[in-house]
Amino acid sequence: MSSHDLRTQKGKSTRKTILAAARQLFGAVGYGKTSIEMVLDASGASRGSLYYHFRNKEALFRAVVESVCTSLVDRVRQVATQQNTAASQLRAGCIEWLRASRYMEVQQILLRDAPAALGWFNWRKLDEQYFLGLLHQGLTAAAKSAQYPISAEHIPVLSKMLMAALSEAALLIGMETDETPIENIEASVNDLLDRLLGIDFST
Repeated sequence: MSSHDLRTQKGKSTRKTILAAARQLFGAVGYGKTSIEMVLDASGASRGSLYYHFRNKEALFRAVVESVCTSLVDRVRQVATQQNTAASQLRAGCIEWLRASRYMEVQQILLRDAPAALGWFNWRKLDEQYFLGLLHQGLTAAAKSAQYPISAEHIPVLSKMLMAALSEAALLIGMETDETPIENIEASVNDLLDRLLGIDFST
């Protein structure tokens, strides 16, 4: 292996280490309470190495947000593809997203800090980049077996509405109370999909 290849490999390893340390810290204490010094201490990286890969704290946080999104997309896809029908795949993917949102990392990084730290517009673009396509694809396939026809021209808007509903449900999970236990939230999402597609998921 050439010296250039070794430097490239070391650079990728350093970036991965910094990103992992930042992801853990942002998830545990939040964006506002996480300092660059804390990330350096946790990762063991030098300040120069960190700023070589990430120009500032916001850029580091954005990379963390993208890594969390990628993990979630992989998780949702894996669960959804285990189902036999398009409708059950859509349902399984939505419920898996809700269950993943119970974890503090998802609540703190994606749902609480990302809109403020990145700005609502940038956060929305990331949300659409990673999750809207999945919902659009899933809803398009599931609509073909819906009891009542769903116009193809309505799918883009319905996908965004469903994404908004899931985000709100995930926030409710983060504020779980006796009045809104996670079981009720999941049941509500199932009911929403049932009514949208005219398919009884309980059977």
